[in-house]
Amino acid sequence: MSNLENLIKQALASDNVADVVNGLETSLANDGVGEHELAWALGVVFEKNITEAFRFIPTFLERYPQSLHPVRVFYSDLLARQGQYDLATDEARFYLRCLSDSKLIDDLQGKPILQDGVARAWLLLSAVYTEVGARSYSKRVVEAGLKCSLPSSWVETFNKELSQLDDELQSSEVKALDEKWERFFTASDEWEYLDNCCQEKKFPLLQKRIELLKDNFKFNPSFNLNDEMLKVVTQSNGAFTLV
Repeated sequence: MSNLENLIKQALASDNVADVVNGLETSLANDGVGEHELAWALGVVFEKNITEAFRFIPTFLERYPQSLHPVRVFYSDLLARQGQYDLATDEARFYLRCLSDSKLIDDLQGKPILQDGVARAWLLLSAVYTEVGARSYSKRVVEAGLKCSLPSSWVETFNKELSQLDDELQSSEVKALDEKWERFFTASDEWEYLDNCCQEKKFPLLQKRIELLKDNFKFNPSFNLNDEMLKVVTQSNGAFTLV
């Protein structure tokens, strides 16, 4: 057992939150404490809802941006709780892309921590789309998540989310907005309306994403959305690209 793990377990046993916070702060400043120990500690912080220590999560992500530990998913979840759906979805997408690139997303069986992280990430990936009215897209996100090896409890949660989205789509107003999004995802129709929608909602990340999708539809005849869901927006020398 590492010193950090031992410290946190003792602090929790005595209900001493201050020691958890101080221990994490000290460990983040110590180059001898590695990624795995810090990720475990932040997982405990998230699970136990130790809000005083949430501020250390961005520091971890800056230090280990490609980490396959689900710390980025914890951050995404916290953003969603604050109504920051644009950022939450972006963080969840980046995490899933990292797992996809590493091929770990196809090898989740027997890895409960990763399974939990992946399940949360797929649901959080749908967050901004549901918020802007693209519920059919959200359904596709949830269905993509169901293709992963997830525990039965999460499968039930995913199926409930699909039912909820179907129920919401029974509203004519909700359905009309959803159809605008579907026309955009088919051939970039309705882009100006949806661009304004993202602007009004203050979702700049989704706004930039749909602009890039629109440009791809326009200038790339072979473009399709087959692998769009896990593509990320990158910036280099002031130019944005979807990769």
